[in-house]
Amino acid sequence: MNAERVLADAFADHEHLAPDAASVLTEIQHRLAGHPHRSHVRSLAAIGTAVAVVAIAVGTTLVVNGVHSAAPAKRSAPAHVLTLTDKVGRFGTPIGGRFVDRQHGFVALERCTYSTISPAESVDPSFPLSCESVLESTSDGGATFQRRTLPTSIGYGDAARLVVFDATHLAVTQAAGSDTTGKKTVNWPETRWISSDAGSTWTKVSLQPGLPVSEVPAGAQLLSYQDNQIGPPAVMTPDGVIHPLTPTGHLAASLASGPSYPWYALTQAGGSYFFYQSGTADHPAPNAGLLVSRDRGRTWQTVHLPSGVAYPSVIGSDGRWTYATASTSADQSMTFIASKDGGRTWKRVTLAKAQPVDGQGFGVALAGGVLFDDGSHLWRADGAGSFTRLPDTVMTKNLAGLGPVMVAIRIAHGSDITLATSTDGIHWTNAMIG
Repeated sequence: MNAERVLADAFADHEHLAPDAASVLTEIQHRLAGHPHRSHVRSLAAIGTAVAVVAIAVGTTLVVNGVHSAAPAKRSAPAHVLTLTDKVGRFGTPIGGRFVDRQHGFVALERCTYSTISPAESVDPSFPLSCESVLESTSDGGATFQRRTLPTSIGYGDAARLVVFDATHLAVTQAAGSDTTGKKTVNWPETRWISSDAGSTWTKVSLQPGLPVSEVPAGAQLLSYQDNQIGPPAVMTPDGVIHPLTPTGHLAASLASGPSYPWYALTQAGGSYFFYQSGTADHPAPNAGLLVSRDRGRTWQTVHLPSGVAYPSVIGSDGRWTYATASTSADQSMTFIASKDGGRTWKRVTLAKAQPVDGQGFGVALAGGVLFDDGSHLWRADGAGSFTRLPDTVMTKNLAGLGPVMVAIRIAHGSDITLATSTDGIHWTNAMIG
C-alpha cells in the first residue's frame, strides 16, 4: 500500500482532520500493520513527511528524539475526500470499443484523477483534472482483459475515435486540432493509425481517401459524423482507408438537398444500416429523418417514427426487436423506441421513472430487451412493454452496449469496483484486468 493511499484512506475515515494527530497516526500505523510487505522505505519516508504536515495542521506537539517541539496553530485546508464517483473514475469508465463476437472484444476506458472536486480545489494545482484512455482486450468473453497500447488519447473530450474491425484489426483516427494550457498552445495534425496485432503495435497510414463505394464492403465499418468529422457518410476498411459512401434513392436525395454540414448518425443493428440526418437552425434539412437499408447501404427507405420523438440513434438488436434512443419533442428528455420489423416502423417504450444519477447508460441484451442503468440499478424492457427493475444487490453504473456483449462498472459492498460483462443483464462476469 503506497503512502498516498494510506493517507487518503485515513483522512477519509476521519472526515477532515482529527482533533489531534494521534488518532490519524494510530490509523496509519494500523493500516501499515495490515500490509507489512508493502511498507518499504520510500513509503515510510513519504508518510513521515506527511505526518509532520498533519501535526502542524492540527496544532499539536510532537516528540522527536526526546525534544518537544511546538507546532504553529495555523490549520491547512482539509484533505480531499475521494467520493465513489472519484474512485470509479480512477478505476476507469467504458467510453467505447466493440465485441466482434461473444468471446473477442475491446473496451476503451477513460481514467481521471478526480471527478468531483470543489470550486476551490478546481483551481488548485494539487488537484489536476487529468484523464487518460486505455484499451483492454479480451478473448475469453470478458473473464480476463489484457492492456493494449493506444497511439493517442481517445474519449469524450478528444477528437480521436477507435474503430474495431475484427479480433486483430483496429484503427484510431484523430482530427486536426489544438489545445491551450496556460500560455502554451499545442497543435496536432489529422492522423490515422492502424493495428493488425490487436493493438500491440500501431502504424501511421496515409490520409488519402479511397474510391467511393455504393455499398458497405465486407469487413468495413461505418463512420458517423464524429468519426469522419465534416464530410459525406463513409466507411473505413481494415487498411485504414476511408471510402465515401454514395448510395442511391432516398439517402442520395437527402444528402443532395440537405445543409452543407448536416449532423448525422450512421449505425448498424440486426443486419440493417440506419442513417439519421438533422439540419441546424441556420440550415434546416428538408429531408431530415431516419432511413434504413437492408442491402448493405445500396438503397435506403424512409422510416416511420412515433409522433413526438426526434433525434433517433439506433443502439442494437436482440434478434427480435431493434432499439433506439430518441428525444421527446416536448421537453427534449431521453426516451426509447423499438421496432419489430427491422426498423420500418417504431413505437415508444416507456422509460423507467427512476432518479438518474451519475453514471447512467444503456445497452441491448441478447437474451431479450434493452437495458438502462440509472447510475445505481438496472432496468429492462422488452419491445412490447415498459421498463421493470432487475433484482440485484450490486450497484451498476456506466452501462455500455458493445455489440453482442454489454459492459458496465459493478460496485459490490459499496466499494469493490470491477469491470463486468453480460449478455442478458442478469448474469455478469467480473473481469480480471491486466
